[in-house]
Amino acid sequence: MTVALQAAQTWLRGLSSADILDWLKQEQKATEEELEEVENRLDLFYDPPFAEACYWSAFTAAGL
Repeated sequence: MTVALQAAQTWLRGLSSADILDWLKQEQKATEEELEEVENRLDLFYDPPFAEACYWSAFTAAGL
């Protein structure tokens, strides 16, 4: 579980805005309207948008 969490954090940190839009289009089958809305929101961030620790560091593995 910790390996999967680390992999997800690394993946999220490295995504560019274009990668996110491509992932939404290809994997999530987002509509053009949804893609446009996400693109507008991504304009509010630096690129890569989720590189800062505040977006991914709160997620931790706990348990046995």
